[in-house]
Amino acid sequence: PAIYHAQSSAAASYRIARVAGALHSIVYDVRNRYFAYYFWFLEGVARLKVCSLLFGLAGLAGIALTPRLRSEVLGKVLLLLAAITYVCVALVDNQDFPIYFIYSAPVLTVCGAFWAYRCWARPLIWRFAAGALLVAATIASTGAFAVKIHANDFRRQYLSAVQVIKANLPAGGTVFGGAELGFALGFGPQLVDDRYLGYGSRAPLPALYVMDPNYVGMRSEKTAWQESRKTLAKQYRLIYRNQIYRIYLRDDLPKRS
Repeated sequence: PAIYHAQSSAAASYRIARVAGALHSIVYDVRNRYFAYYFWFLEGVARLKVCSLLFGLAGLAGIALTPRLRSEVLGKVLLLLAAITYVCVALVDNQDFPIYFIYSAPVLTVCGAFWAYRCWARPLIWRFAAGALLVAATIASTGAFAVKIHANDFRRQYLSAVQVIKANLPAGGTVFGGAELGFALGFGPQLVDDRYLGYGSRAPLPALYVMDPNYVGMRSEKTAWQESRKTLAKQYRLIYRNQIYRIYLRDDLPKRS
């Protein structure tokens, strides 16, 4: 209970959206999450990753705009599931994290597969379009993962940061950082996912504060972010950084190698 309370107190102020925030998330999620992750945040050949998204969206549009497909039981179920997953993901996660694609991407993929299968009974142009999108989506998805696995960048950055954290964390001390650090530090009271340095949770200041690309201020929490940056500047010093993580140590604690 104590661990749950610490985590929920740290995140409740910005993870639970009010009515206006919820509506904003629903309207703009397709832009801020889907197209941002699959296209806008990428450069060069990496932008071909958008093919993975276009295949599912083409299938969804094909089902919705084709009366025959829309009237089938499977078509109705897929349209309903697509709507439910889109809205629920937008409401549950107002930070546009791509990890929540695990709920919506399978539905879009099935929409694409259903549409492509039905296109095989249509003229050649439809079969070509569906087949081309399917092949492009498959190559883009598997290719992206193959490149990441080969580069192995995250593992190296993660392990080097964890080494610094463990070396500088005093007995009984706490770390404020992303939840993924729990795989190395343990999911216990020593780790709290609190980007605002206790501003909303009123938790004691941690020994270490670990920033990653997800540790940014929310639109609805500008004051909390600004105040937490002041605290960070006044009471912490940067002791380590790599391409992913920046580690800050409280000023009253000595740095260890």
